Amino acid sequence: MDLNVFNGYNAAMQELSRNMQAEMRARYATSVKSPSSGGISKTLRAGTRQPHGIVNRITAKFAQHGVFVDRGSRKGFGGTYGSFFSERVNARVRTSEASLGKQGGSGSPAKNWINPVLDKYASLAANNGAKALSDAGALVALSGVPTTKTRR
Repeated sequence: MDLNVFNGYNAAMQELSRNMQAEMRARYATSVKSPSSGGISKTLRAGTRQPHGIVNRITAKFAQHGVFVDRGSRKGFGGTYGSFFSERVNARVRTSEASLGKQGGSGSPAKNWINPVLDKYASLAANNGAKALSDAGALVALSGVPTTKTRR
């Protein structure tokens, strides 16, 4: 199958990822009081994966502490059970015992900045993918149909 059929689809998905990145940055900037120029907005990235000539994935990346803003978490308000995490290379750290059981009580309101954007663009990407693949399937199906010439 000729992959040139997917050039329009690939371009549309790359444009979609650029729009998603711009909207994530704008949404974050309006969610916090004073966004810093070197903070989460700088680390926000959206891109596409195109391993076999067809975009099969749109990615969104941002700094880990962006989730804390989204969930309203702050330092010292860990989960119920605790866990181990890596702070630096070869440095495993356990959740502080003093913070256990305080999750959700930080007084910092949750600022839902990422989920609405991801939900919106996931449905757009699904619609674009379904349309492009159905069009390509129709081309493949129609290419196998013999054609006849009418004589006059």
